[in-house]
Amino acid sequence: IRAFLADNEGDLKVKTAIYRETASFPLYTVALWVYITGVLAVLLRFLIGFFHLLFLAFKNGIQKVGTDRFVFLHSLPYPFSFLHLIFINRQTLSDAGYGAMLQHERVHIRQWHSLDLILLELLVAFQWFNPLAWLLRRSLKELHEYLADEETIKLQPSPLDYQLLLFNQVCGTTVYN
Repeated sequence: IRAFLADNEGDLKVKTAIYRETASFPLYTVALWVYITGVLAVLLRFLIGFFHLLFLAFKNGIQKVGTDRFVFLHSLPYPFSFLHLIFINRQTLSDAGYGAMLQHERVHIRQWHSLDLILLELLVAFQWFNPLAWLLRRSLKELHEYLADEETIKLQPSPLDYQLLLFNQVCGTTVYN
C-alpha cells in the first residue's frame, strides 16, 4: 500500500507499507459447513435405509397375494410395511395373530404412513440441529402405531386377543395365551 504523506516542510514523501493479509475464516462459514455436513449425514442415513428396503424387496421378490404385496424375509421378528409393501417372516403366516398383524400393516398402507415418514425424514434432515424435529419424528411414529392399532381393534372379533398379541410381541415371547 502506498501513501503520500507531507512532512513538516510540506514536501510529499511516498511511504510504502506492506500489509500481510491474514486468512480469516468467518464463523458463519464454519457454521454453514457444519450445517451442510449434518444435513448430508442425516440424508445419507435415510437413503441407506431406503435403498436397503428396496434391495430387500428386489432380492427376496415381491409376491402379490390378493390385493397385498408381500416381501418374505427369513429373519424378521415383526412384520412392517413400507409404501405398498408388507415385509413379513414366512413363519409368521402360521401364527394365531397373523390376520390381525396383516390388518395392522394394511392400515399403515391405506393411510399412507410411509409418505408421512419420508416427508418427516426430510424435515429432520434440514432441521437436524433442532431437538423438536427429532421429537416430532418419534411422536409421529407412535401416533401411526396408535392409529393402526385403533383401526385394527375395531375390525377384530375380540379386541382382547389383539391386545394380548401386542403384549406378547412386546415381551418377545408368549406370556399369555
